[in-house]
Order: sequence, then structure tokens, then C-alpha cells
Amino acid sequence: MLDDALARRIVAAIDEDTTLPVCQAALRIPSFAGQERALAEFFAETMAGMGLEVALPEVEPGRPNAIGVLRGGGGGQSLMFNGHMDHNMVCEGWTKDPFGAMVEDGWLYAIGVANMKGGDAAYLAAIQGLQRAGVRLAGDLLVEYVVGELEGGKGTRHAIDMGIRADHFIDGEPTEMAIVNMHAGVVLLRLEVQGEMRHYTTRSGTVNHAVQNLMEILRELGPSYTPHGADSWLHHDPNPEFAGLPQHNIGVVRGGMTRECLEWRVGLVPDYAYALIDVRVVPGQSPASVKADLERVIARLAPRLPRLRAKVDLMDRTKHLFMPAFYVPQKAEVIQATAAAHRRVIGQEPEWGGVTKFAGSDAAHLWNAGIPGLLYGPGGRYLSRPDEKVEVRDIVAAARVYALVAADLASRPAA
Repeated sequence: MLDDALARRIVAAIDEDTTLPVCQAALRIPSFAGQERALAEFFAETMAGMGLEVALPEVEPGRPNAIGVLRGGGGGQSLMFNGHMDHNMVCEGWTKDPFGAMVEDGWLYAIGVANMKGGDAAYLAAIQGLQRAGVRLAGDLLVEYVVGELEGGKGTRHAIDMGIRADHFIDGEPTEMAIVNMHAGVVLLRLEVQGEMRHYTTRSGTVNHAVQNLMEILRELGPSYTPHGADSWLHHDPNPEFAGLPQHNIGVVRGGMTRECLEWRVGLVPDYAYALIDVRVVPGQSPASVKADLERVIARLAPRLPRLRAKVDLMDRTKHLFMPAFYVPQKAEVIQATAAAHRRVIGQEPEWGGVTKFAGSDAAHLWNAGIPGLLYGPGGRYLSRPDEKVEVRDIVAAARVYALVAADLASRPAA
């Protein structure tokens, strides 16, 4: 437990003036998936200027992670701040400049401010606050800015493979300042259906219609974004910690003539159709089990659709970078330290869970590598939509919480 006077000194050292400029600078650097280099170099330069040891290991050509280490004096526990640099595409409907990082009525607007450059910037503000407060940590503090989280976590997996470890982690994903110690896993499936092309005038009897057969299968799956019960086609063990899961979403449906889904001959019977399906899973489910579940649905339909030809494949991201379900017990040191810091900064008990439990994150890879941790960060209500925004005060509050957790854990003897 931190000394009250020290905690007050750390909190006072972090304010909007120390937090907002670095956040705005990061937001003005586009960092779409595959285009993170400029932001990685910005973070590396900023961390080096703060006295951290810095490296830019390439995950793929032109795509480096930015890794910083603030060395501790020795004997204390270490903490890792993990955050991804990649952000979504700019969708239709924006009324603000998505890279303007403008502040209006206390809200900061920009693409990626919630997911998750607000949290990324809060890490740097936390370190600066510790330094301004004159805190010398006993344990190491690592900062890991990674590429490709939106592609399954390739940057974090690369860092793990490099041997980068800490005793605990915080992932500042947008949780609206709620503590999230669990979330779903993500399985991506491609369902393909083949039919038989026929001309409108020469078809006879029952035709093998690829699009109609695909629709028959999709109807059997039920509506998207709806919890699956114990009797669902998705076999799973109900888990009260994962209430509302598993779920699925039919994200893409296409059909037409040939595997290219050509559309210029609408009068023909289409001979090819496919759907891309996102399944959010609970512990005990795996890519293989979900694939087998969908194959059983197809087998049940075969007597009714005798000419059905359908195939299920795992999409490449799931084959090579499966993001499993994540769960860390609430009693974990880092979770309790974060709850205590939240109470001190916010002045009330933290909320637990929230919508982030339906998402996947790099927390799953870190937990699978043996590092306990949690998701906790600013924003969330307005991510992945036009005029994405986060309250500036929440980014400041997150930085204060991160700094208190780092100071608290570093004061505890290393195992």
C-alpha cells in the first residue's frame, strides 16, 4: 500500500498540461494497421527523451514495435504497460477532422483516441508524473507499443517471442475506467457454398442455388449479437463469469457467378457464395471446436438440401493468431492495486466488466504467456464510430491510476 503523502504527490504531478500535448501529437500521426512506423518512432523518441531504454524491433518489414524500459533500482516487482498503435479505418459520417485532435467542451476528438491512443498517451503521462514527483521505482517499468492488435495481436506475440516479460501488465484498452479481468476469445470462420450455374431459361426442377443454400445455413445459426444458450449449435460450458457469451456475428455475405462473385449476369443461377463469421467464445471453446460445430449444422441440413456443397475454414488470422478467451482472478495483485488506485483517484468504487468483455485484446496473449493483468483505460462509449471521442479528464485520471499502480507494485518485493 502506498504512503498517502507519496500518492498525493504523484497525483498532483499529473494534469492536463502533462497529458494532453503528447496525446494530441500521437493522434495527429495516422497509424492504420500496416502503417504504424511513424507513430512507433514518435513514441520511441519521446520515451528516449524521458530517459527510458528504447528499442524498435521489427515485427514485419516497416512495422516496428516501440519498446521502452524505465529501469528500477532493484528488488521491486515489474509492471508492463501494453498498448497498440494501429487504429480502424475512417468511416463515413465524420464532422470533425479525424486527425485534428481538437478539444471541444472537454472532449478530445480523433480517430483512435478511444482505441487506444488515449491510453497510450496516459502511459507516458504516468511516467512523467512519477519523475516529476521524484519517485525512483524499485522495479522495472516497461512500455510496449505494439503493431497489429487489430489483426490478432501480432505485435504483442512478437514481443512475447522476444522474451519481453514483466510480473504484471495493464492494457489501457477503452473500458470507460472499469476494471476488466476477462473477455471473450475470437474465432473467425469462412463458410463457402458452391452451386451449379444455370441460365434463367434452362433451369429445371430444383436448382443448386449457392446464395439460397448459404442463406439456409445462416438462418440455422440464429441472429447476430445474441447470446447462445446451453442448447445452442455452439457447444460450450455455461460460465457465469462470461454472461452473455458466446455470441456470433455474420459480418460479410457475398455471392454471384464464379469464385469472384461476378454480378453482371444477375439472371444466372449463382454458383458461389460465402460468408465471414466472427464468433466470440468462452473458455473451453477453440477454433477446432467452433469449426466442428458449424460443420454439424451443415450436416443436419444435408437431408433437406441434398445437393448442398458447403465447406468451413478458419480464416488466416485465427489459424496463425488465435486470440483466446482471457480471465484473471479478481484477487490478482495488479487488479487489487488498480482498484485501490481507482478509489484514490476517482473517489468511488470501480465498476467491473463492461462491454469490453465482448472484445478480444492482447491481454489474452499476455495472460497465456503467464503474465497476470487487466484491461483498464479511458473511453469506450464512442469508439469505432464517426467523431470518436474521449473526455480529457478521463485520460488524465487513467494516467494518475497507472502511475499509482506502478509505484505500488514496484514497492513490493519481487518474487
